[in-house]
Amino acid sequence: METMNRILIVEDHPLFATGIRGLVEFVAADVQIDCIPSLAEALRYLAQRAPALIIADLRLPDLQGVGVLDALHQATPAAPLLAMSGEEHLLRAIDTMRYGRCWTLSKSDSFEQTSQILLEALTRAGIS
Repeated sequence: METMNRILIVEDHPLFATGIRGLVEFVAADVQIDCIPSLAEALRYLAQRAPALIIADLRLPDLQGVGVLDALHQATPAAPLLAMSGEEHLLRAIDTMRYGRCWTLSKSDSFEQTSQILLEALTRAGIS
């Protein structure tokens, strides 16, 4: 499975998925980005592809909270995870050490904070 510069965004809100996609394209060159709106679809995707980074909302139509990360990590343990949410309590409940390379991103962060966290995750995932 090829992982180089492939990013999976799991986000059910089209506007936010488009915004994150645009920001990734702004800070990273030569990336392939796939956007998927549910955990079930993401798990089917991961059965065939291994992205270099998974960016996932913690409130999806079919699962919420750390269960989202648990399912994604189980499907592809080597992939770094960037968990995002507009609900701070969901982000605080994450033990990032449990997932290896894992970062959190609040949807209420400023553009600068979001860009910095995203750039760190992309860099540590080996995406230029």
